[in-house]
Amino acid sequence: MIALVLYWDFNLRQNKINITAGLNYNQNKSRTTGTTDRINLLDVPQTSVLQNNYNRTKGSFLFGKLGLDYFITNRTTLSISAIKFHGEFNPTDYIDISTDSLYNNAKITSLSQRNTTGTRQFDRLGTVLGFKQLFPKEGQELTIDANYFSGEMKSNSLITSNYFAGNSSSNIINTELQNTIGSGTDKNFLIQSDFVLPVSKLTKFETGVRAALRSRINRNDNYLYDASSNAYVIIPSATSDYTNTDNVYAAYATLSSTIKDFGYKLGLRAESSDYKGTLNNTGEQFKNNYPVSLFPSVFLTQKLKNKQEVQLSYSRRINRPNFFQQIPFIDYSDKLNITKGNANLVPEFTQSLELSYLKSFKGNNTLLGSVYYKYTNNLITRFLTQEINPITGNNDLINTYINANSSYSTGAEVTSQNFLTKWWDISTNLNL
Repeated sequence: MIALVLYWDFNLRQNKINITAGLNYNQNKSRTTGTTDRINLLDVPQTSVLQNNYNRTKGSFLFGKLGLDYFITNRTTLSISAIKFHGEFNPTDYIDISTDSLYNNAKITSLSQRNTTGTRQFDRLGTVLGFKQLFPKEGQELTIDANYFSGEMKSNSLITSNYFAGNSSSNIINTELQNTIGSGTDKNFLIQSDFVLPVSKLTKFETGVRAALRSRINRNDNYLYDASSNAYVIIPSATSDYTNTDNVYAAYATLSSTIKDFGYKLGLRAESSDYKGTLNNTGEQFKNNYPVSLFPSVFLTQKLKNKQEVQLSYSRRINRPNFFQQIPFIDYSDKLNITKGNANLVPEFTQSLELSYLKSFKGNNTLLGSVYYKYTNNLITRFLTQEINPITGNNDLINTYINANSSYSTGAEVTSQNFLTKWWDISTNLNL
């Protein structure tokens, strides 16, 4: 990859006004090669497929920010900023695909080449508001932050597939032209407030609330070229018009303190969420609603003699599926790696327990050992299914996602950091 980065920052403060401005330009070019060797056990007869791909991408993005801070008093600050982002990328893909039967008496040999050219554009605009209040008591503060971002995306890809006679690339027997046009918009609103209260010199209490509201529109149209009409004809079964909203509401509280050589941090987060999606071209609707869930966390630390320390931690967390894992659109841009989201995915929940031991030696050398256990239910995992490809009519494998029942992992890890000189150190890690 070759990258060019340019940036410019400006700051001016006078009396109670502080103005900041920034501009960042990034340009890059990259090349990627890859090979996929696959045996299709469900084919009759079974086949072996070899795919070689070559990708070139060039693109750039421009990021600009203008901000203003107003110091109402020496303890109260009001901030506002505007952000603009633009990106454009031009990927090119070349894929060679050869297929052979695994049985000599039913030998099938085919060769095809798939070339894809296109453009992708992103535009985003945002506004950020901030309020900060300091109190006479040192360390006590209140912050309120709100931001709103909206954006749009456009993409266009022209896919040319050439099919050759036998295993020779000099005799084209058929050419297929496919055009994929995508567009979308998104709106994101986030508001958050945090309050920090030092109870004593060694004890601190923190609490806060947060709401994240998101809505998206995504449309993907697939067209095949019809030689008889000399025009591209849309494929309704390979078209997606999807809208969705995703809202998350949360509140948290933590208490941390130390008692001589013993330290602790106790936390509890309450969170609820809802997800709604509609596939407008088919009328299908998807909905997930999670009531209030609790996510406790406990961190206990005990310092021992001779620069030793033991820590025990427990936490429960949530991992939500991202937009691309949920959007029910089939991407046919790579014939051997067709992908599709699953709008019925639900979040996964993980509980983690870890016990660690830290020993510090002379010269800042350290040794860290730990044992851990993690348990996840509704695990988001990849899944292969077979569906009819509306473009080719073949029964193809589709890469998608499902929620597995559960998973667990347990292990031990040892990490050592050793300083050989002031400018040279070595880190060694072993994970079982």
